[in-house]
Amino acid sequence: MDAGKLTSVEKPYNFHRVLRSMVPGARVQAEVRGFAFKTDFDENIDAVARRALYTEQGLSESQIGDKIHENADDTVVVGDEMRLRQVVTNLVSNAIKFNIPGPGSVVTLRTRLLQPTAVHHPLVEDKESLSKTAFNGSQGSPMDETPSSSRLDALVVRIEVEDKGVAIKPKDMVENRLFSVSVHLMLA
Repeated sequence: MDAGKLTSVEKPYNFHRVLRSMVPGARVQAEVRGFAFKTDFDENIDAVARRALYTEQGLSESQIGDKIHENADDTVVVGDEMRLRQVVTNLVSNAIKFNIPGPGSVVTLRTRLLQPTAVHHPLVEDKESLSKTAFNGSQGSPMDETPSSSRLDALVVRIEVEDKGVAIKPKDMVENRLFSVSVHLMLA
């Protein structure tokens, strides 16, 4: 990130496999500090990515249906795996560091598929269950219109890390101080 320029590498990788590979280390760190580490991964992400891959490979609907129910380890997304690891590791480490230990204390790593919305994209198989979680009630998706083809060019995924630690003050979020250069927020 030299001179204010962020470079990104676009390569295929298995999204949830990358996140799952980070879990054992995070779980050990959390247990050392006296609380649990849990995951809540939206498997619709894998289903949509797999269906898009098979469609792109030219498989028939019948073949796609068969493959969807086979080995789920071939899920591929294209993006910057190392950047994903870097960001998620930082979020999880901070959550573990600032979480307040105690009975029932947990840090949770969660993923949610935001786009394509189930109702509006032909690649989404389980439209009913996915549409309930796609936007948590928010409106105005860029994919609100039905695509002219079944090609999927992008997935929008929300990655959340939930903890009971010291929160960032709303004022610091509004004033955009969180992402300013050389700013350390006062946590007290």
